[in-house]
Amino acid sequence: MKPGPYPLGTPDHAWRAAHLHFSVFGRALTQRPFTQMHFEGDPLLTHDSVLHAAPGPAARRRLIATYTPAPLLPDAPASLTYHWNIVLGGPSPMVAPA
Repeated sequence: MKPGPYPLGTPDHAWRAAHLHFSVFGRALTQRPFTQMHFEGDPLLTHDSVLHAAPGPAARRRLIATYTPAPLLPDAPASLTYHWNIVLGGPSPMVAPA
């Protein structure tokens, strides 16, 4: 289900782009990172103040899901599907134990 945009009710009449909130539970209640996923092609992305609070263009790109049309069933028309990864961890790659 894709949500719709909504007004913030601010004096400048700003709107939020369509987005979903995600929260991942860790091993303890205090380990609960959260983020938002936006939708590629949304015309309000350029105006979304929360998206633009991310530290730089690369970080903002990581918050936008890629439109990837795919059929839900064989011989069915393409559906509105998006691809987005939640990556837990820092920028360094995982190293397999020796």
